[in-house]
Amino acid sequence: MKLNELRPIPRETFKGTYRLTGRVAAIDDEGIPYLKLRLSSCSTDCVVLAVLGSVSIPEGLGHMELVAVKG
Repeated sequence: MKLNELRPIPRETFKGTYRLTGRVAAIDDEGIPYLKLRLSSCSTDCVVLAVLGSVSIPEGLGHMELVAVKG
């Protein structure tokens, strides 16, 4: 997978408070490091790709902690 080839869906956003239920560090085909985060609420799960260095993610953020997100 190449992160640079991913395109956002126009006018599609989400925001809310979720629990962090999964966190995997990975590197794409071009060597860009990113985190694959699974965020869960009572009604849904979202998988989010976060490029390291472009967003602020606390190092101590642990499993099942609450996070407020907008993306």
